[in-house]
Amino acid sequence: MAEPWVGDRRGRVADPGEGSAVPGKLNTALLFKKKKIDRLKVARFWEALGADFALGPDRSWGDVHLLFFPILQLNHFYLLCVDFKTERLEIIDSSASTEATRVKYGDTPENVKLLLTEYFASVGEKFKSIICENLKCKRMPMKWRDTGNEVDCGVYLMWHMESYVGERVTKWDCGLTRGDRLQFQMLRLRYISLFRWKVDS
Repeated sequence: MAEPWVGDRRGRVADPGEGSAVPGKLNTALLFKKKKIDRLKVARFWEALGADFALGPDRSWGDVHLLFFPILQLNHFYLLCVDFKTERLEIIDSSASTEATRVKYGDTPENVKLLLTEYFASVGEKFKSIICENLKCKRMPMKWRDTGNEVDCGVYLMWHMESYVGERVTKWDCGLTRGDRLQFQMLRLRYISLFRWKVDS
């Protein structure tokens, strides 16, 4: 079960070097197969979310601005970001595919909304539960998206989690340039070094 990354009150992503687990995949299809909710899997998700929050700097869920969920779907990585201030569920995807959002991402965004709605209701965070139930789903049209690059979606995902702090897409400059292979080579080396350091330590 995936562990989400929790943004702090300034909207910055928790640094994996400061105790947050490197996120894994969130397989929502298993959780909500035919909308018959598997309560055991939901309980595991709730446990992981609570444990990750406990590792972060915030004392209350009210201090959390952004919540990040790395998604692996059909061998493609992308990011879902809950922005509690704008009340939106942002889809941050490196692909510039023009396929309709509902077709490309299926039930995944709605399933994540349902998971969070139930979780926050269960811990007494009624206001956040209502926000999650009514989140508006929006796909972010970043200028560096690249349909021609089908192998670096995981690298995009990691960098998006590091660089996104909740700004409008027109104000977000993460430093990537579409088609620049050298950038991705450097980022791959950066993350390989980070993971090796985590394993060795």
